[in-house]
Amino acid sequence: MHTNNKERDQHLCSTDFFDAQTFPHMTFSSQSIYTHEDSIYRMTGDLTIKQTTKKALFYITPLEVGAFSASYLAEGVINRKEYGLTWNHAIEAGGVMVGENIHVKMIVGVIKAEVDSSITT
Repeated sequence: MHTNNKERDQHLCSTDFFDAQTFPHMTFSSQSIYTHEDSIYRMTGDLTIKQTTKKALFYITPLEVGAFSASYLAEGVINRKEYGLTWNHAIEAGGVMVGENIHVKMIVGVIKAEVDSSITT
């Protein structure tokens, strides 16, 4: 969890939000990837946060692509309340401190696996 603010990162990892001690991992299982435009892809799948799984959509942009490995930027928006992330705080000027929708960014790395030619299907 990196927001460029150490205190905020610690609060997000607390029981108020992600409860990282109890739930140290968030997972995403892709189900489909389609070309969206030029070199941007559209990926859908299941995102699990704190034992809650929901469909999620991410747009994928290649960062570096080599012969044996690649890295991508995945970006999407999720409704935090759908994942049980309900903490908030009213502010004096009106409104609340945390918006309902949060922007998620992930750096995804992939490595080409060696194929075992002795395995038959």
